[in-house]
Amino acid sequence: AYVEYDGPIAPIRQPLDSGAAAGALQEAMNASDDLKAIIGIHDAGMGAQGNERSGVAIRNRQRESDVSTFHFIDNLARAVRHGGRILVDLIPQVYEKDRIIRILGEDGSPEQIQLGQPIVWKDAPRVFDLAVGSYDVVVKAGPSYSTRREEAATQQIEFIRAVPQLAPDMLDILAKNLDWPQADKLAERIEKKMNAPQGPAPELLKEQAKGQVTMQIEAARMQASTQQKQADAQVDIQKFQAEAALKAQAEQIQMQHQAGIEREKIASNERIKAAQIQADRETTMLELASGILAAREGVKGVNLTNSSTLDQHAQAISGPGQLFDVLTEIQSLAQNMSLPKRDANG
Repeated sequence: AYVEYDGPIAPIRQPLDSGAAAGALQEAMNASDDLKAIIGIHDAGMGAQGNERSGVAIRNRQRESDVSTFHFIDNLARAVRHGGRILVDLIPQVYEKDRIIRILGEDGSPEQIQLGQPIVWKDAPRVFDLAVGSYDVVVKAGPSYSTRREEAATQQIEFIRAVPQLAPDMLDILAKNLDWPQADKLAERIEKKMNAPQGPAPELLKEQAKGQVTMQIEAARMQASTQQKQADAQVDIQKFQAEAALKAQAEQIQMQHQAGIEREKIASNERIKAAQIQADRETTMLELASGILAAREGVKGVNLTNSSTLDQHAQAISGPGQLFDVLTEIQSLAQNMSLPKRDANG
């Protein structure tokens, strides 16, 4: 087949594979939204990016999806619970005593259990005998352990960001919830470090205690030596003070004795001088008395300085009354001797 045309320019051929029609695409999107609305599973519930932006809006949309499809999960839980009842009825018939079975924990970790024998399990004595008693089955349907662990890790990280001072107290729990290889080993190391006694190691504490005891003994020894030296110094000081006091007392006594001797010497000299003066006075008095007696007796030209003559006249003076008379006579005689001589006419 061909197309006839007139003119110099041939007509432009329209391609047939230009893409899907816009109307068809819109219908497909509408159908997808209708299915999501019918089953209640939106983009956020399937992990795809939707119109929600905040974390709260995304979680609310995910919960909405879980609620809308809850009847599927609930029927699954019923089927699992019924299967568990069947197994509980068959296990006592199949598992005999003295058998070791493997069980799985909530986190999927395996553990070996001895049946029919007393064992210690989780720090408590237990006996697992499945033939004794009756058992029931409880089933919980929801996110898997790994999913819940990831959610817990995310929330714990957010909590640590909000309250950073509590991070050292929950690092081991956060490490257990992290979804990467050997996270459990990291959790064990952190737990050991957290449970380790605070402070230095016991050996170091022992060495420190030993060093402290040695230092205390040395300090006591030095203190005793210092006290002994102080006591010796105090004794020396007291001895020196006593010797100085005795020396000062001896010097004071010697000075007092010397002063007494000097006073006695001065007093003796004064007594000697007074005696000498008294003797001279008495000698003078005797000489005067002797002269008066000689004059009274009419003795002239007698040498009064002769000691024998003085003694003779001195013996003639018998007492103070006579001495007073002699002195009075000496005074009158001196007055008569001083008067000028007159003749008979004069």
